[in-house]
Amino acid sequence: MKDQIKEAGKLEVSATQLGGMNDTDILHGRFQLVFGSPESWLLNEKWRNMLSSEVYRENLVGIVVDEVHVTYKWGEGAKGEAAFRESFSRLGELRSIAKEVLALTASADTKNRRRVTKLLHMENATKVTVSPNRTNIRLGLTQVPFNDFSCMDWVLKEVKDKALSMSPIIIYCKSLKSVGKVFSYIKAELGEDAWIERDQDHKAENLLIGMFHSKTLTHHKQRVLASFNGEGSCRVVATTALGMGLNFSLYMFMCI
Repeated sequence: MKDQIKEAGKLEVSATQLGGMNDTDILHGRFQLVFGSPESWLLNEKWRNMLSSEVYRENLVGIVVDEVHVTYKWGEGAKGEAAFRESFSRLGELRSIAKEVLALTASADTKNRRRVTKLLHMENATKVTVSPNRTNIRLGLTQVPFNDFSCMDWVLKEVKDKALSMSPIIIYCKSLKSVGKVFSYIKAELGEDAWIERDQDHKAENLLIGMFHSKTLTHHKQRVLASFNGEGSCRVVATTALGMGLNFSLYMFMCI
């Protein structure tokens, strides 16, 4: 959300997020965009009631649900299992408040688009679809033997040859364990080249690689995010989650 607020500011659009230092200004409708998690909008009475206040009834254009495929992926659990974040599947409750709802995704097939419109009570929605094909995107598939990460040796070469001048690379992993394995492999193989100018003190801020997942310490997450916005040293990150809501130029992503 912080990244989106920053991007909005570049477009001269006033934006903020729930739970910051601007509660009074938010309640008085002084921002054009207000970002918040489903839990904040649905479970926090202050924010839910705010949408029914006079200033919002008169000025609210609508609600945007980004990455809308998570309404069912995270909001609904498998049979006999609790949902990861149930509030995502309940966002349709806001339909009675908002004049319009815009749902955005690049990851829902035809069947699941119907699922989304049902969850959000958008049965008569206008649907706009655009081909996912992009001339600057190439997909490749390589079978990787168990615990053999030699397929990433070209990443090592990028780091050694270009260091800070290289474009960001994201390596998506299925589990936290895999993230640790990938990070450890790259760090071990790079040796001293894992740090800017082979920093002998091994300062964290000079490390060219990183990890980003639910257990990552906040200051390490901030280093990765700052780097992908051009304000830090991290150029390769192993992750289970990073990507949604960020706007940066990416050279390559891999799935392990």
